[in-house]
Amino acid sequence: FPERPLPRGYNLIPFNPGLMPAFSAVSRMAFLRSPELEYYPSLATRKGCNEMVDELTDLDGFLPDASLLVRWHNEPVGIIIARRLPASVFGEIKLVAVAPRHRRKGLARFLVNKTLDTFEELGIPHAVLNINRSNRGPVRFFRIMGFQVNNSGTYGREIPH
Repeated sequence: FPERPLPRGYNLIPFNPGLMPAFSAVSRMAFLRSPELEYYPSLATRKGCNEMVDELTDLDGFLPDASLLVRWHNEPVGIIIARRLPASVFGEIKLVAVAPRHRRKGLARFLVNKTLDTFEELGIPHAVLNINRSNRGPVRFFRIMGFQVNNSGTYGREIPH
């Protein structure tokens, strides 16, 4: 997909541990009215989002360079968290979240493309992710991004070189 720059006023910041509160804040805003709350009610709380971000960034193979934050001026509004699956050729997108009032501006597409670029730079030829099939917006988004679903609900795509 052609690379589009971030819209004016937005900037990209690579993950560092000092950004954990910002990653958690974006998660909470993004999940506040999400169908995912039916399955993960703790994501409606600050504590639940803090714990989720802690768990995701502690996973084996966590890739700080492929995990990014988008800010609108100084406000955190979008994130992606990714890792390399241990002993495999797969990069895994664990979380993409954009605050509701910043959606439909290309932020998620920008974040996913940047992460896929990092996978490619690291020699990771495949990307995968899991999505709850009842969450139609993300399912549609990742299909548009070229991901294909298998029977388990895992979406994947090859990263062209």
